Order: sequence, then C-alpha cells, then structure tokens
Amino acid sequence: MPRYRVTAESFVGGRLVQVGDVIEYDGVPGFNLEPADATAKRAKDAASKSAARNVNTSEFVQDMAKAVPED
Repeated sequence: MPRYRVTAESFVGGRLVQVGDVIEYDGVPGFNLEPADATAKRAKDAASKSAARNVNTSEFVQDMAKAVPED
C-alpha cells in the first residue's frame, strides 16, 4: 500500500493525522500527502495526470485558502 508523509493536518481515511505522520493510504492523494515510497509516487503522478486541475501545486492550495471566508 502506498505510504505518504502528511504535510498539513488533515482527515485521511476517517482519522485526523498530523504534519509529519507517515501513513498508508490507498485513495487518491491530494496536496497534503507527500509520497514516502515509489508506489505512492506513482499514485500521486497518476492522480495529477487524471485530475481536471492539479491539486498538488502551491497555486491550488493558495486558491483554496482564498476560498475560505474569514470570520
């Protein structure tokens, strides 16, 4: 199973994971998961190629942050 290093506190597979955690995840990896092995690298590359928009870029993360309304 692909292994990823978490780059932002996230819910992955129904549980809260912290920055720096290394997890096994067989779903579609997003911007918050950095490949920790070759299997994960291939899965991340495939997800990027099949996405309508590459969610693995800093531009995507910045756009998402802009979309969150401030209190």
